[in-house]
Amino acid sequence: MTYITFINNEGIELPCSKKTKQKMENEKLEMKKHIAIKLRERAEDVAFMFSMPDRKQNITEESFTLSDIKPLSDATAVVTYLKNTGKKACAFFYYLYTYDKWNYFFPTDSHILGMEKFGETKLDVESQNYPLNL
Repeated sequence: MTYITFINNEGIELPCSKKTKQKMENEKLEMKKHIAIKLRERAEDVAFMFSMPDRKQNITEESFTLSDIKPLSDATAVVTYLKNTGKKACAFFYYLYTYDKWNYFFPTDSHILGMEKFGETKLDVESQNYPLNL
């Protein structure tokens, strides 16, 4: 059986259907303008929410300012905030197409390690599922 593969933005070769491969080659995976605008708006809202001095876990009354947005794919980004203490914080933002909205969390090292392992497992599962799609 011949597998059709596509190399994604991170340089990883993934199994895919012929239709998907053509779509990916014709349309680069890039963040659409309206989604990018929603990302900036959501990132600014998060900075505002985390800057509230009466926020439950804001014991030191830190304030957050949006510093940088780095898109990682068409539906993910790292958003960096500068705190009034001079420290920085980074959040992982992910876009949910079904709900047309951005969610986020501030990942720990444990989250990052877990997602790296998840990526390996996901690739294995997709490779096993691919022949069943034919």
